[in-house]
Parts: sequence; structure tokens; C-alpha cells
Amino acid sequence: MHSGIEYTVSNFLLILFWMISANLIFDSRYPKSITAVLEITIQFTFWYLFENVFPIFSALRFFVGFAMPILIMYFFHTDKPLFKITAGLLLVMTVAISEIFSAALFPYEMAVSGELFEKYAVPVYSFFTLLNLTIISTFTAALMAVKRRTQGLIIEKQWFMFILFPASQLFSLYVWYEQYIQYGDYNAKMVIAMLVIDLLADAALIYTIRMTASNTELRIRSEMLEDQVHSQENYYSHLASTYADIRKMRHDIDNHFYAMEGLLERGEIQDAKDYIHKLGELDNADVSFSDCRNTVIASYLEKKREDIIKAGIAFEANVYLPVKLNISNPDLICIYGNILDNAIEACRNTDNGKISLSTKYKQPYLTISCTNTVPETVKEKKRRIPELERGIGFTILSSLADHYDGSFINEHKDGLFKTAVILKDISPNSTTEK
Repeated sequence: MHSGIEYTVSNFLLILFWMISANLIFDSRYPKSITAVLEITIQFTFWYLFENVFPIFSALRFFVGFAMPILIMYFFHTDKPLFKITAGLLLVMTVAISEIFSAALFPYEMAVSGELFEKYAVPVYSFFTLLNLTIISTFTAALMAVKRRTQGLIIEKQWFMFILFPASQLFSLYVWYEQYIQYGDYNAKMVIAMLVIDLLADAALIYTIRMTASNTELRIRSEMLEDQVHSQENYYSHLASTYADIRKMRHDIDNHFYAMEGLLERGEIQDAKDYIHKLGELDNADVSFSDCRNTVIASYLEKKREDIIKAGIAFEANVYLPVKLNISNPDLICIYGNILDNAIEACRNTDNGKISLSTKYKQPYLTISCTNTVPETVKEKKRRIPELERGIGFTILSSLADHYDGSFINEHKDGLFKTAVILKDISPNSTTEK
């Protein structure tokens, strides 16, 4: 029934779409160019052999033919297993929908007899190829965005639940295809409506995955904001106490001047110097992060500084923040919190742990960087949310950097771990080129 150069080229292009999509979505074990060539070669060889073993309209061919690309993607790529399976199933679904969509549009008798493919091979296969390219390109772009947004934020149990949906869809199409082959009794409009609903349902699934990750990220951020509220209360209490001391001291300033004048008149120079020195100590308001003009962030950093010192870790900071930024305080707290929490955990497992925090602002870029010592062997770290995988903080930092048209950098070298987040301070109403 299916034969000729058009059929071979169509299937080759289909395999090409699959494997290019896989290499765009997933991380590869080997260089991407080599991986793509190997995947295309294996899948095309499998397809060619499969065509000569099973009847062309075999239901087994339909099912096994779509399972092979998923196995290839699973082997050649290094992403989380359940994410690979979910994304692979969605990619396979787009091809299955394209194939059944095409079958529903053409006369059943002509398709079964082979007349359709003999007389109209070029337009039929061209239509199928174009339809498949359109759908798979859309889903590839969506899955790439979902991976970037959700990496590390969804637990395995949730991924397993997501897998069930495209898997059940594929099985339903398999059952329909088998009935179509045997009886050919179907309503084309109903089949097309069913396939459109399937595509919309798959799009809704991708959206649900992204929303699930967003909710997890919000949960982590809310925990950090709760810490910030407590630290801010302590900070303002500290400032109020210091301010009261300063007012009391200045209330007696005339008496101090009178006392110093008397010492100088009597020629007691050293006593006058000592008296001035004591006054200087009283007037020294111990306010950390004095160059941080943002009181909300200063309060949070003050609390973190206390935690670091209590942990026996050396800490130095050079933080400058202007009074007004177009970067939200919750986002800044999330950045400082993730960076410093990771640094504290690393330093607790080292001798002579040290953390250096720096924040610089050169319009329009804000650069937050941190360097900390790291242990030779990494010990098990307690997770903020036990069910989640590691690296969640880096996922959030990368997401925030993207949101502010910036970048996230981390490097491990010579016993030190360096982290930097660069954010662009852009007015919400301004438009700038990337």
C-alpha cells in the first residue's frame, strides 16, 4: 500500500523532526551533532526493518513504531527519567495525531486499495509532513519553555501522574486505529474533533506542569519572606535602641563640651583625648550594611549575618543598594536567601569556612556575587522541601535572572564556589533591546 520514494522521504523527515526536537529539549550524553546522527540512523534503520517484518497496517506496527523513539530518547539523553518519558510521549502523540488526522481526511477505500498513494503520493505525504512539522514544532517550543521553568521543581510522583495522561491518549488512538483498519467505519468530522480535543488537552497538560512548578517556587519564596519579616522586626528594634542611645548622648552634649573645655584649660591633654575617644565609642551606631540604602534588604542581610557568625563562619560583605530599584524586594530576598543558604551549608562542612558577599550597582545592572569555601567531599544536605530534587535554588536564581533580562553564573574552582546573579534594572514602562 505505502511504497515509493515519497513514502521513504516522508518517514525520514518524520524521524528527523523527532530527533531534532529531542536534542533541542533534552541534555545529551554526547555532543548534540553526534547524538542526532546516531538517533536518526538507529530510528531510520529500525523503521526500514520494521516495514519488511510486519504488515503495513498492523496495529502492532502502530504501537511499537511509536515506542522506539521514546526508548532512543531515553538512552541518549541525561534528563530526569520521568521528564524524558513525559516529553517523549507528548512528541509521539503529535505524530500519531498527524497520522490519524491525515487518515480521517482521505477516502477509506482509496487508502486501503492503495490507489490514494499511487495517484496522489506527493500531495498526501506532503500534507502529512507539513502537518506533523507544524504540530511538533509548537510542542517542542512549549516543552523547552516548560523544562527551563520546571526543572527541579516537580517531584517524581507528580511526573508519574503527568505521564498517565499522554499514555492513555496514545492507547486510545491505538484502539481507534485498530478499528479503523478492520472496519473503516468512522465519521471524519468526529475523528477530527477528537484529535483537536486531544491536542488541546495536551496543551493544557503542559500548562498544568508549568503551573505546578510555579506553585512550588512560590511556596519556597514564601518561606524566605517569612524569615525576612522576623529579621526585619529584629533589625528595626536594633535601630530603635541605637537611636535612643544617640539621642540620650546628644542631650548631654553641652555637658561633654564643658568637661572637655575644663580639661584643656588645665592642660590635661591626654585626659581630654581619652574623653573624646569614649564619646566616639558611645556615638558609634553599629549599623551593618550601611551602604545598603534599602532597609528591607538590610534587615534581611543583618539576620543572615548573625546566622553566619553563630555558625562560626567568617563573613565579609560589601553591599551597595540604591534606595530605589525596579527590582522587587521579594525577588532580591529570594536571591540573597538562596545564595547565602547554599554558602552556609557548604561552609559548615569545611575548616575555616568563609563567605564573601558583594553587591554592586552600575546603571542599569545590579550584580550580586558570593564566594565561599567548599568541602572536598560533599555531605548530604537537608532539603528545604524534602520531596524535591537538589538544585532547586539554582533553578529559581536562573529563572529570576531571565525575568530581569540578566544572567546567572556559578563556578567551582580551587576549593571555592563562586555565584553571581546579574539583573537589569529596567523601568516597567520602558522598552529596551536585549
